[in-house]
Amino acid sequence: MTEQQKSAAPRRRGRRSSQDISGREALIHAAIRAFAQRGYEGASLRMIAREAQVDVALCARLFGNKEQLWQAVIAHLAEKFESDYAHRLAALESLSEQSPRQALEGFIRLYADICMATPAFTAFLLQESNAHSQRLEIIIEKLTRPLLLPAHGIVRKAQAAGVVAAREPELFVRMLTSALALPMTTPALLPAHTRSASNLEQRIVDEVLSIFLLPESGNPPV
Repeated sequence: MTEQQKSAAPRRRGRRSSQDISGREALIHAAIRAFAQRGYEGASLRMIAREAQVDVALCARLFGNKEQLWQAVIAHLAEKFESDYAHRLAALESLSEQSPRQALEGFIRLYADICMATPAFTAFLLQESNAHSQRLEIIIEKLTRPLLLPAHGIVRKAQAAGVVAAREPELFVRMLTSALALPMTTPALLPAHTRSASNLEQRIVDEVLSIFLLPESGNPPV
C-alpha cells in the first residue's frame, strides 16, 4: 500500500494506545496553530481535529473539551521550554556575573532559537494578549515569567557594565524580544532578499545585536 493509500484509508476506532500517543501530539501541534491563527474563541475542536487528521471523538476522549486542550497546549509549551532551553538560560544567568555582554548576546540567540523552533508561539501569545482574559494570566505565569525574569537580571548586569543604554530593563527586554519575534513570525513582511536568505535567523540576530548593544570600548561602530 502506498503512502497516499495509507492516508486515504479510513481510521479504525478503538483503544489503541500507540495511535492515541501520536494522535495526542498531532492535536497539540494543530491546536497551537489554530489558537495562534484564530484565537481561543475562533478555534473549535472539530477544526483542530481536522487539521490534526484525527477523528474529533479522539480529541474529546483525550482532552474532554476545548479549555482542557488549551491547558494541555500550555503544559506542552512549558515542558518544551524546561527541557530544551531552561538549562541554557540558567547558564546565561551565571555567565552574566563575569561577562554581561556575552550573556546578553547569548540570551538574544536563545530567544531567536525559541522563535525559530516554534513560530506559532509568538502569534499564540499575541492572540491571548488581546483577549485580556484569565488565560493571559496563565500564560504569563507559566510561559513568559520563567523566561523574562532571568532576562531582566541579565539586562540589569549589562546595563551596569555599560553594554546597553537601557533605562528600564523590563521594558528593554520586551522591546528586545519583540524585535526578534516579529520578523521571524511574519517573514512575509520582510524585504524579499531578506526573507529568502538561508541564514534568516542569523541575519535578524546580527541586526538586533547592532541595534540594542552598545559598541565595545575601543571598537567604534562601522
